[in-house]
Amino acid sequence: MGGAEPCGAGTLLEGRGAGARSYDHHGAAFRWVPPAGCAARRWALDVEAKDHPAAAGMAARFGLSADAFLRRWTASEALAKVLDRPILDLVRREGLVCEPGRAWREHQPGMWLRALDHPTHWVAVAVRL
Repeated sequence: MGGAEPCGAGTLLEGRGAGARSYDHHGAAFRWVPPAGCAARRWALDVEAKDHPAAAGMAARFGLSADAFLRRWTASEALAKVLDRPILDLVRREGLVCEPGRAWREHQPGMWLRALDHPTHWVAVAVRL
């Protein structure tokens, strides 16, 4: 799929404030602030704690390890948010998206995904151009 990357890595921050936000199962807030000049019209963030207690059970339904499931779930959830679609509808119709990489990857025309590094959470950002 063609097209230039929508923006740089941006900044991942913990706590409430400006930017795309997501909360883990403990209620901890995370936010992503895109870099200046980001061409995206809309962005979304999803986070899941790497030790999420339900991950193994959910992963088994997809035949994945807990880590692989959570990486793909966060990407799917971020994409669902940016598309304004219910996550369960998206997964039922299209399945989990591929694991996001550390660089932007165009999922479909105008929809980009990437993973952000964090020591205790899986984090994915989606942007819509």
